[in-house]
Amino acid sequence: LAGLALVWLAALLARGPDAPHPRRSAVNVTVGSFVVVAGASVLLNVQALANVDDLTIAIKKFALLSAYVIFFYIASTSLRQGEVSAFCGLIVGLACVTALLTVWEYRTGTNLFYDITERLMPPGFTLGAATGDSEFGRPAVTGPTQHGLAVATMLAFAFPFALIGVIRSPGRQKLAYALASAVILAGAASTLRKSAVVVPAAAVVVLFAYRPRALIRLAPLGLVLLMLVTALSPGALGSLRGQLLLERASRSASTLDRTQDYDAVAPDVKAHLATGRGYGSYDSHKYRLLDNQYLALLIETGVLGLAAYVAMMLAILLTAHRIIRSGDSSRAPPALAIAGAAAAFIVSGALFD
Repeated sequence: LAGLALVWLAALLARGPDAPHPRRSAVNVTVGSFVVVAGASVLLNVQALANVDDLTIAIKKFALLSAYVIFFYIASTSLRQGEVSAFCGLIVGLACVTALLTVWEYRTGTNLFYDITERLMPPGFTLGAATGDSEFGRPAVTGPTQHGLAVATMLAFAFPFALIGVIRSPGRQKLAYALASAVILAGAASTLRKSAVVVPAAAVVVLFAYRPRALIRLAPLGLVLLMLVTALSPGALGSLRGQLLLERASRSASTLDRTQDYDAVAPDVKAHLATGRGYGSYDSHKYRLLDNQYLALLIETGVLGLAAYVAMMLAILLTAHRIIRSGDSSRAPPALAIAGAAAAFIVSGALFD
């Protein structure tokens, strides 16, 4: 990251045609606001966090957050408009690789992400088994992540980019993007997590709101895609359909485990309502696994931090909205995919932390 920052600074000082273009935007302002609130939440509780041995993890997680923000700023000010479409294609391609190997894990029980990586590393190196569990009667299909929810959500973020490719591409490219959409959905479904249906659905709702006619025209293709998903991940859609039945979903151990968290953490929220107990300080392994990013942030950064976090995501949606409505044939489609992914991100935050 330091190397990237030095190259970025050198390019900025050179002031050439390809130099970075720092600019003020709603996204940058809200990201910066969240970082400020997160840092303040730690500083205001330094002594209390030290007393319960949570200061170290809070500092480490704030440092990680800062690293993400620096990378975001370098990337967002360096990316040129002509490169956006290429990156969209790259997102879809990499998602297909992830999805296919996740489907392989579902069908064979072999996680090639972990196996191949360990074989490529020096003798004695081990990644350790993924921590996804079968606590609720589902096999642990985790892909390259540590939990099925994570890989299902990653693929859900990529799905609107594939779907936009279907809408805007001609001939063979349309077919390629349609196959990619099916592969991505099959990979998500292979995790057997309800999020594999709920999170992509949020993206589709946003796409439908802006392009209803285009989505309606794709309805026959959608049936074909479902058939392909069933062929790639046999039994996965049936399992998900059963989990999503209202009576079963409301009484499942997974749902009850989440809803019980609200009363359990109420004292933590009330004790530091405005700025929280400190960003990154609520260790789920030490206290309670919440499965809700918004609840975790409410505890760690209070009402101000949660508001800044939500504002950050709304800023992305509003920025994308203006571009979508502009009618620009090159910029509007990627912006629509981004809006769908942002909506999926907003929904996913309520499903796991």
